Amino acid sequence: MNGLAERIRFAVQRRGQHSEVAVLAGIPVRTLSRYINGKSGVPSAKLRKLAEVCGVSTDWLLTGVGDPAPDDFRPHDAISGALDHELFGRLVDAVFRLYQEERVMLAPIDLGRIASRKYAEIIAATADPEERGAMIKLIVTQLRAEIRAAKAEPGTGKASA
Repeated sequence: MNGLAERIRFAVQRRGQHSEVAVLAGIPVRTLSRYINGKSGVPSAKLRKLAEVCGVSTDWLLTGVGDPAPDDFRPHDAISGALDHELFGRLVDAVFRLYQEERVMLAPIDLGRIASRKYAEIIAATADPEERGAMIKLIVTQLRAEIRAAKAEPGTGKASA
C-alpha cells in the first residue's frame, strides 16, 4: 500500500461499515470518504481517532511500515464492539426532541455530531445496557442545562451548547 488514503481505506474496510467507522470516529461520512479517496488531508487528531477505531497503529497509517495491528495494540474499549443501533437511535431521538422542546434550531449535521460524541461517551462509560439507557437521560439533562445557559448569556447561541 503506497499512500495514506489507501491505508485508511484498508483499515476502514477491515473494521466494518464505512458509516459505522465514521460515527465511532466522530467524523462525518462525507469527510471520511474524502480521506479514503485522498481528496483531503487528515488532521492528526482525526488520524489518531481513525487508528483507534480501526484497531491499527497511527505509525502504520502514516508510514505503512510494520504490522498494521501488532499483538500488543488494541482498539479502545469504547469502540471494540459493533455499533448499538438501538442505543444510537434512542440517543439521536432524545437529542432531537430536546432541541425541539427548547426551541433551538439544530441542523441535521449538528444532530449527528452531538449524538456521535455523546454515544462515544456512553459506550466508554459502561457496558451495562440499563446504565446506558439511564445515561441518555443524564446527557439530555446536561445538554438542556448547557442550552439554557447559552440562551441566558447575550451573544451566545447553540454553538456553545
